[in-house]
This record gives sequence, structure tokens and C-alpha cells, in this order.
Amino acid sequence: MTIYHYCTIRIKSSEIPNPGRYAKVTHLFHIVIIALTLAGNPISAQQNTLHIGYVYPAGAQTGSVVKVVVGGQFLGTVHGATLSCPDITVKFLEYNRPMTPKQFSELRARLRELEQKRRLALRRPSLTNIWTPHEEKELAEIKAKIIKNPSNRHATPAIAETVILEFKIPTNAQIGPHEIRLIASNGISNPLPFYIGTLREFTKPPVRTPNPELDQLIERLGGKPQIPSYSAHVQIPATLNGQILPSGKDRYAFTAHKGQYIIARVQARELIPYIADAVPAWFQAVLALYDKEGHELAYIDE
Repeated sequence: MTIYHYCTIRIKSSEIPNPGRYAKVTHLFHIVIIALTLAGNPISAQQNTLHIGYVYPAGAQTGSVVKVVVGGQFLGTVHGATLSCPDITVKFLEYNRPMTPKQFSELRARLRELEQKRRLALRRPSLTNIWTPHEEKELAEIKAKIIKNPSNRHATPAIAETVILEFKIPTNAQIGPHEIRLIASNGISNPLPFYIGTLREFTKPPVRTPNPELDQLIERLGGKPQIPSYSAHVQIPATLNGQILPSGKDRYAFTAHKGQYIIARVQARELIPYIADAVPAWFQAVLALYDKEGHELAYIDE
């Protein structure tokens, strides 16, 4: 069985006070991250125990307001969160859970029925074949439901449900790692780290478990297709937040100057601890540095 693992990644880039330890950087470069995940046997959690598997983004800049997605299981009664940094204000926004295969099939059948009726009404309008505003509204609502919470048989149940929170980070918040836990009527979740920093933050749009058939349907309905790879131009120093899927490559371009010293550091296992041959399975982040012509200047996979 293949396990698709959402690995939250934070890359910190900054100028180095001790330039003798690092190579010089010139021109325009790309950082490439390649994720390798292997199949494993899932560990069964205690029944109905509130559990979180990832937090995305896994941190924020002081003085900012950010939306944070927390993925896990049995999150239906979550109404808030607590952090070890008391200065952070948390606001609960919404809970999302993938629809069941039965719900998905029923909605898709109704979608086809409405689309067929609209085509006939536009092609052969008559007193008995009328397309109403109510049906147009229903069609739009069904499309929105399928795009937002589709059924996905490839998804890992342990992280299929999500809660969206809003964090308000004060300018005087304590810098460094903190712990976040969700609060629900059925208990308090396990902790995961959340980092507060002073660098500008760039966050890649959240990803979902790939499903080619589902992606085609969502794209046909007007949703955005799932793209394993991602690219963006960023300003350094900065913290880059990303999630990566099997065979995915994230490319970040930035401008640097001759004589400037830069370090790039990946945090992956620090954010989501792993267990060998289990969920979230093995993960290996790879960093490569290229110049604007595509020549590799540096590479590291450990």
C-alpha cells in the first residue's frame, strides 16, 4: 500500500556571520527540494482519539496574522486550540472532512442530471423544459461542495480531516519553537511544533493527496488541478513554508550578489517526527542550488 505523506517543510535562508564556512553565491539561483517517500504499514490509533498529524504552515512571523491548516483525525468537535506561547490569539474558522464515497456518488449523479437538463434547456427551450435560477444555484453549490471536500480513496485517514485556524502573532511574541494542541469536546490533541520567527514568510498553497481521476473532475468543475511541483520567486532572508508529495520538486528563485554568503536549512523531521515503516513513513529532503543557467552549484541530501 502506498502512503501519501503530507510533509510540512520550512526552509530558512539568511546571511551568515561566519562567511568562511560557506561557499560564495552569485547571480540568480533556484532551490530544488525533492521528496522521496516509501510505502509503510499504518499504525492504528486508538478508536475516536483526537489526533493531529501536521500543522501548515508550521510557523509564522512576529506581527503577522496567518491562517493555519491542521490535519488529523476525529476533529469533528474541535472548537479551538492552545499554544505554549500565551501571547498568540487563536480563532477557530472551520472544520472540513472529505465526503463519503456514497455522498460523492450521489452528488456526482445529481450534477450530471442538472448539467444534462441545462444543455437541453439551452438547446431546445420550451414551456416544459425550463432551466430555473434555483437549479442554477443548486448546480453551483454541488460544484463547490465537490471541489472543497471531495471523496478521495487515496487519502490517508490519519490526516484526512482538517481544521482551519487564524493566528494573530504579536510583535513581542517569544521567538522559537512552541507547541500547538487542538481543543475539542472529546479531549485535547497530541502536540506538534509551531515556530515563531522574525523573517519574512512565504507559504506554498496547501496540497492534497493526488488522485488523477478526481483531479480531472475538479478541473472540469472549475477547480485548480493538483500540481506536484511548484515554483516561486522570493526575497531573502526568508522562511519558506511548503508541503511536498511523492516525486514533487519545489523551486524557489531568489536574487543574490557576488560576495554574499547564504545558508539554506530544511526543517522536516523536526516538524513531523516519523516512525520507520509507519505513518508518516520515511522522508528525505534534498536541497540543490543552481545558477540562472541551470548549472548545479551545490547539493545535499542529508
